Amino acid sequence: MTTSDHADHSPTPEQVELIALRAALEALREQIVQGALADMARWHPEAGSNGAVSVRNLLHYIHFRRSDLRPLQKRLSAQGLSSLGRSEAHLLHDLDRVLALLAGVLEGSWTPSMPGQDPTIDEGEALLAAHTQRLFGPHRDGEGVYIMVTLPSEAAEQGDLVAAMLRAGMDCARINGAHDDAATWTRMIDQVRRASAALQVPCQIYMDLPGPKLRTASVPAAPIFAIHPPRDASGRVIAPAEVTLAPAQTPPIGSPSVLPVTPAIYSDLQVGDRLRFRDTRGRLRELEVKGCDAIGRWQGQIWHTAYVEPGMPCRWWRPGALPVRQGEGCFGPFPEQPGFLVVHPEEQLLLARNTQPGRAARRDADGAVVEMGRIGLSCPEVIDDLQVGHRVFIDDGKIGAVVEALIPEGAVLRITRARAEGEKIRGEKGLNFPDSTLGLPALTAQDLDMLDLAARQADVIGYSFVRTAQDVATLMAELDRRGARDVPIVAKIETAQAVRNLPEILLTVIPRRPMGVMVARGDLAVEIGPERLAEIQEEILWLCEAAHVPVIWATQVLESLARKGTPTRSEVTDAAMGVRAECVMLNKGPYICRAIETLRDILLRMQAHQHKKIARLRALHW
Repeated sequence: MTTSDHADHSPTPEQVELIALRAALEALREQIVQGALADMARWHPEAGSNGAVSVRNLLHYIHFRRSDLRPLQKRLSAQGLSSLGRSEAHLLHDLDRVLALLAGVLEGSWTPSMPGQDPTIDEGEALLAAHTQRLFGPHRDGEGVYIMVTLPSEAAEQGDLVAAMLRAGMDCARINGAHDDAATWTRMIDQVRRASAALQVPCQIYMDLPGPKLRTASVPAAPIFAIHPPRDASGRVIAPAEVTLAPAQTPPIGSPSVLPVTPAIYSDLQVGDRLRFRDTRGRLRELEVKGCDAIGRWQGQIWHTAYVEPGMPCRWWRPGALPVRQGEGCFGPFPEQPGFLVVHPEEQLLLARNTQPGRAARRDADGAVVEMGRIGLSCPEVIDDLQVGHRVFIDDGKIGAVVEALIPEGAVLRITRARAEGEKIRGEKGLNFPDSTLGLPALTAQDLDMLDLAARQADVIGYSFVRTAQDVATLMAELDRRGARDVPIVAKIETAQAVRNLPEILLTVIPRRPMGVMVARGDLAVEIGPERLAEIQEEILWLCEAAHVPVIWATQVLESLARKGTPTRSEVTDAAMGVRAECVMLNKGPYICRAIETLRDILLRMQAHQHKKIARLRALHW
């Protein structure tokens, strides 16, 4: 054989690359199949069920994504082959098709080792569609993204409102178990069922278990009655402040806008009388009685800012040719009002083990902190799960802190995120502990109470603050005990722990009952950081598509429109991105019907252009 003959039979660089690609894909396929086989023995779904197909495909996808495939994708694209970037719902099928094409080009052969066991593209899409319809029922348009809407409390009594929401495009009515009670929820369900039947529009009932409420305890307001006359832009007083007087009572009168005064003084007042006092700053102030309001209470006017505290003495006198002091008394008591405490960067704050009301830090004359402030929390037992260095976020992440020390009274926090001028902490604000594994019960007593009703009445049950596979196993066991073995559940992914455990959560539920996943982006953004939210919500979408599990896109969708009547540009873009999920959730608001109509219009337009990650090449119109 001559040198030229040898050169003629040598593979070209293109053939060398195709041979190398085939070898790389065969090795990848073997890694995926063997890894999934080993894991299948652990999850052992029933053979032949849809659950088994979805579990196997999800396991294939998990092992597929354990390597950095970007270099391989680039090489596949360079040869005009699928880069496997849209293979979530039918992974092994796509991989085998690429191998078959390579085998054909190289005049070899390729036979999948498990023909017919894994979903094709059509079968993967059909499984996801069937599972979606199992959760949300038949779609009013035949197909498309569903719209879930949180019912306001008024829906329990206002059938017209529910009917309007259905006409606007609501496909699923959400009942939030964190609000109202069983009697109200029952009336809401009745209103939805009646309106759905009357309009002949399908609508599922979704009931959200409230989950553990990690909230700050109350912070009572300082018992101060503040009087502020109106001022112009330059700070000049332009009119007197109007003050309503009432006789002091025990317990104190309930209105924070009424100034109580000693009953003996109040009963003798006349128009033109004056009340003179020194306020909390020692400044002499005088209030003039000008008349009565519609229900007979004395009305007074004062031209200067004043701060009045309970028990502050006052003198009553009636002006005339010879003004005479008529009597003495005092102001108060005042009703307790919700308040707040203020924290600044680098200050300490005690997260207390008890639920006593919070209090602000004590400061010396120079403003230096001499005793740190404190705030209680609704579930003080979580303090036992904290460690030094763990992060804590308050009020949707507006305030950030880190655990600096653990003492018998609680956890000492160092404020790391707050405005320089200070940040207010009020009662009933959410707390997040992204670094801590919390030993909270999987289901609270309130959850179990709601589950009794939900097991009988709900079409779908949402599980708030799910963290582990054991959590969903506990919920399924409770549903089984209530005879609700087929009721679908939705795992709400709103903690960093749930993100880490999502594959096991999916694998635990899929073989046993229909399920969905809600991307609860509000709490999730606080837990993982807003800069990671876009990345993590994509990963959740990919994993759920691989498992043929429908996804609900939730939190602040068109919120400005629902609450104020006008959407922001970023909200419209966000709503359009929701088309990659199977359902989009709206929260309640006075303009909710307008928000439903707008969202439905956006989704109908976008689903003609986009399906999951795939751009649909619909004709463009200019």
